[in-house]
Amino acid sequence: MLAEALQVHPGDRVAFVGAGGKTTAAWRLMAELSGLAPVLFTTTTQILEPRLEPGLALLLTGERGDPLERLPGLLAQARRVVAAHRRRAEPLPPGLLHDEERVPVRPIKLTGFPPALVDRLAQALPGVTLLVEADGARRKGLKAPAPHEPVIPASAGRVVLVASLEVVGRPLEAQWVHRAEVAASLLGEPVGVPMTPERVARLLAHPAGGLKGVREHQRVAVLLTQEQAGGDGGPLPVEEAAGTIAQALLESGPIERVVRVALGREHPVLQVWRRGL
Repeated sequence: MLAEALQVHPGDRVAFVGAGGKTTAAWRLMAELSGLAPVLFTTTTQILEPRLEPGLALLLTGERGDPLERLPGLLAQARRVVAAHRRRAEPLPPGLLHDEERVPVRPIKLTGFPPALVDRLAQALPGVTLLVEADGARRKGLKAPAPHEPVIPASAGRVVLVASLEVVGRPLEAQWVHRAEVAASLLGEPVGVPMTPERVARLLAHPAGGLKGVREHQRVAVLLTQEQAGGDGGPLPVEEAAGTIAQALLESGPIERVVRVALGREHPVLQVWRRGL
């Protein structure tokens, strides 16, 4: 189970940052954990609107609504609730829903809540698993954050940093890396250099890169995503690349585990690396 690999338990508060599968990972955790405790999925940035299905509810608070007025009842009834502020009117670019078969969403963006409100929800809903998408990446596999990103609520005890192995061996360019110029500056490299496993690990572990905004009390797990269990993420062998990245990450800062997954599979977890093992 993905929850076991990431050490996410019912009632935890988890923030997702990075690129390459945040929403899909959150939906997998919702499915795994909702049988054990109600799950609330929200955002401090933006998320796609879900397609409603049995056991899933959507709450939009509007301009002045308080989510706590309705959330306890919805969570007791539906067990899985997606909550946000409102719908955005802007149309989405074509191709945004290429993985809709994994995540049942509509081509509509929802704006989220400020982190202080998410912290209030966390305090008011004990026993509810809280999943928060706290970053945006424009559908790229890796990213460097802007000054205003990510927006991690203080109540999150676990931060899941997501990156796609698809970028390994690709050039450090906008096609593969969101804010490639920022990433190049953090790495001290020119735009266009190959994203070796070592460079990917350096960007993920950089205090102004993948670890930006992570507080001292927050435990960090890195989720390395790939499309197929047996295939290559990019021009380099995926297992070798993932092992190199994981080894480097576990030697740095607060990262305590690295998980390689193929989120489109029934059993997504492929490898788990833990600090000290």
